[in-house]
Amino acid sequence: EGSLCLWQLNATGSPLELLRQVPLSEEKLRGLAASPNGRWLAVCDGEGPIRLLETEHLNEPHTLPGHEGGALSAAWHPGKPVLLTGGKDGHLRGWHTGEGFRPLLALPAHEAGIYAVAFSADGTRLATAARDKTAKVWDAGTLDPLARLDRAAGGHTHSVNALLWLGDTLVTCSDDKRIVAWK
Repeated sequence: EGSLCLWQLNATGSPLELLRQVPLSEEKLRGLAASPNGRWLAVCDGEGPIRLLETEHLNEPHTLPGHEGGALSAAWHPGKPVLLTGGKDGHLRGWHTGEGFRPLLALPAHEAGIYAVAFSADGTRLATAARDKTAKVWDAGTLDPLARLDRAAGGHTHSVNALLWLGDTLVTCSDDKRIVAWK
């Protein structure tokens, strides 16, 4: 339904309490990322611009130009004022988020929509997962590709939908119903 919901976590076993529901889009929301300082939420609906909400009031002070076809995923750098988004167009887009939001880059990264973007905890590497059945690892400073994780490398045979870093290990999951850990 295109709404962002804010829930109150209660004691273990207690039901969650819905604190606030913020309608944002006519489309389904596809991506959500919080800035490291907790001030901003980046929200992607796969159709329009990226919405940036201040967490204190959940108002909508900024929108960033979307990808061709819309943004699907977002990630904030853990130590720098940088937001990256992945789009249906297979591109990574980046913004400097220090004072205002300035465009930094647009990089063709995949042959299809980018479903997930994640920085390593130390901020030195970036991983992307896409509908093109691949995950990729990038140098976060230069955006040089470091690895292409595909079927030939023992990877997935269908869309790679999500990923996360566990220390130096990258974990991916896919429509092929498998979870793969990459060292």
